[in-house]
This record gives sequence, structure tokens and C-alpha cells, in this order.
Amino acid sequence: MKGTGKWTVQQAVDLSVAAPIIAGSLDSRFLSGLKEEKVEAAKVFKLGGFDYILTNQVVDKAKLIDDVRQALYASKNCSYAQGMNLIRAKSIEKGWDLKLGELARIWKGGCIIRTILLNIIKKAYDRNPELANLPADPKFAKEIIDSVYLSDRSGTRYFAMKIIDKASPAGFKQKMRLCSY
Repeated sequence: MKGTGKWTVQQAVDLSVAAPIIAGSLDSRFLSGLKEEKVEAAKVFKLGGFDYILTNQVVDKAKLIDDVRQALYASKNCSYAQGMNLIRAKSIEKGWDLKLGELARIWKGGCIIRTILLNIIKKAYDRNPELANLPADPKFAKEIIDSVYLSDRSGTRYFAMKIIDKASPAGFKQKMRLCSY
């Protein structure tokens, strides 16, 4: 396997920086290639009587779509936090003195990863240039909390975020704790 995901995870290991969502994405890539194994596992679940779990559920599709969208947004927030923390660690190791808020501004202006979330990241570093990790910034943390927990009386967003993160061995609760590391 080659590519950015592999290199990023290798750097995280080398720098002792936790990056469970980024590693989980790489794990998902590995797992996606196991179609025959997944087909066989589905047969076992069906034979074991577990196929009803997903097939007999009444689902509010509009709410499910919104919940998954919000869970994905929270997961992206944590992924950005891990990536910025990895860049921060490498900058410290190499003595580069990178300005993370400035990097977010530059990326917003023309990089393939342009997103409105970069504005939130830049503002977090503008408020505190020495910010050790993004979820330590109250407004950034509020983005995560609002997208996962608020207006979610049924717990569907929380469950959807678990599904999004299912491939990582680190586990969901650990990811939420570590999304800043």
C-alpha cells in the first residue's frame, strides 16, 4: 500500500501523535477490499437470525440523513484536529515554527481541502497561536458538541458517528477523547 494515508499514519507513529480517525480511514480502505469475507459474514448473520436487526427497522430517512451528515461533520472536525496536531508536532521537531492559523488560511485560498471548517480552525489559532490542540478551543469544541449531541433526542447522531468510526481499533469513545491529540 502506498499513499498519503500510509505516510500520515507512519508520521503519527514516528512522532508519538495519536491519530485514530486518520488510522481508521486507512483501516477502512483495507477492509473495503474484503468483499468475499463480508459476503460470507453476512450469510452467517442471516443464518444466526440477526438479519432482522437492520431489515425490520422503521427509519425516518430525512432524520437519518441529517444525523449521519452531522456525525460525519463531527468526525471531520476531529480528523482536522488530529492532522493539525500532527503538523504541529512535526513543526516542533524540525524547528519550523509553523503558524497553523496561517496554514488554514492558505489552504482555504486554493487547496483541494478548501472547506468552511478551515475558517473555524484559523479563528481558533488566531485566538490562541499556542493552542496545543483544537478541541481545547471552546468554539471549535462547540462545533463538535453541537454536531453530535444537541438536538439529538434519540441518540441517532451518536450512533451514526459510531458507525462512521467503526473500522478503527481505537474505538469511538477513545476517538472522542483523542480527537485533539
